[in-house]
Amino acid sequence: MNKFAKNLISKKINYLKKKGLQQIQRLANAVKSKNIHFLIFYGHMGSNFGDLGITLGTINLLRTIYKSCKITFVTLPLSDLGIKSKYYLLSQYPDIEFLTYEIDEIKSKIKKEVLSDQNIIELIHRYVNDSGFVNTFIKEKVDFVLYNSGEHLFSYNQDDVFHLIAWVLPYVVSTKFSTKAICLPSTFGPFTTDLSKEIINLFFSSSDVIFTREDNSFNYLQSIIDSKQQNKLRQGVDPAFFVADTYHEIFASIENLENSVIFVPRLEKFGLRAGKMDSEIFIEKQRSDEFSESKLISCYVEIISRLIIQKKIQIVLLAQTYADQEICKVIYDKVKRNDPNTKCLLFIHPLDFGNYLAILSSAKSIITSRFHTIIFSYLIGKNPIGIFAPDLGVKIPGLMQHYGQISRCYSTTTLDLDGIVGQIEDDSEKKNGYQQIRIQTQIDKAKFFSELVHLLKE
Repeated sequence: MNKFAKNLISKKINYLKKKGLQQIQRLANAVKSKNIHFLIFYGHMGSNFGDLGITLGTINLLRTIYKSCKITFVTLPLSDLGIKSKYYLLSQYPDIEFLTYEIDEIKSKIKKEVLSDQNIIELIHRYVNDSGFVNTFIKEKVDFVLYNSGEHLFSYNQDDVFHLIAWVLPYVVSTKFSTKAICLPSTFGPFTTDLSKEIINLFFSSSDVIFTREDNSFNYLQSIIDSKQQNKLRQGVDPAFFVADTYHEIFASIENLENSVIFVPRLEKFGLRAGKMDSEIFIEKQRSDEFSESKLISCYVEIISRLIIQKKIQIVLLAQTYADQEICKVIYDKVKRNDPNTKCLLFIHPLDFGNYLAILSSAKSIITSRFHTIIFSYLIGKNPIGIFAPDLGVKIPGLMQHYGQISRCYSTTTLDLDGIVGQIEDDSEKKNGYQQIRIQTQIDKAKFFSELVHLLKE
């Protein structure tokens, strides 16, 4: 990039940033003085740094609008790792409150009721009038009920329907006792049964506004929701983009990683949802042949081996979630088996969310199959390479295409190893790409923030 182009981009960034911040501050000042109570379904308290980024970003977003607002998160029953995440969150925001929703118990009840042909609308109304259920969540005045980002609402089969009902029920019920209900940017679909479509339309009718976080969900919802609800549908950005802009700067860089490539894998169907994390069944499943011989694992091993053997690049395996640690272990073992003497492969366990960001920010490049690691990479000034399996969703290509980086996104079905290696080596293209991302993220954040402020002050 020549000097003139660099100066032009820099001026445009500064102009957009100044204009956006002025608009944001003007809108925020109009509502900042009020004491407002937000009830949020759900608080992401697992072992996933991506989910924690959503929660931290949501808090930062709301506290920018209402400085002294009260925030109550409804969470599912917490594992030991969930409790650890909760304590970390409280260390950053000690006044946040938590309520627990026993979803499995409710799901079991709903399953019996729906199987007995009870009308789903009648069932919802019964829960609205069930003071015991209502009081689980509405313990005091609530101004806004929010359905948090990061949720993927879907129904592939009949059993998913029961989970879908149990998942959205507390939100739908709580909207009856608040001023306004908003679904923050989320992922939707598919909904393969008439009942699941009825449920999602009920979800829409209970909400004032529904935000999606990518184009696919937006277009899909337009095709299935009632025409009367279409005007509620909006596009937004994932709240992880609102993790405090200076958050990563308070953490020192990790030594000896400046020339490394960070590799953050994902294998969702063998992830946290596979079972209790400390159980023998879970560990056995993670170590099964089906897991270790999966196509994604083979792709990861091939990429890493090539970078190590041909380019002598140090690779650092990094886990965004607890379950991903097992994926990293399998990859590590396979690469070491192919090249026992290599000293170019490390496996690092992040200590907490801040440490995770510090590791990412210390590296030369990042390769990942994790949606939120791409977001974090953009936030800390990196331009990552994305790898995705089409059968596990298209969030990553959707995000990277939006930011003009589809050339750095690779499908496992048409994996281009030469392309990936070339992207790692081409530092100048990486810097150019990041300038484009920086401009677009400023625009997207300002637009979403402005729209949210208008919704909350009406």
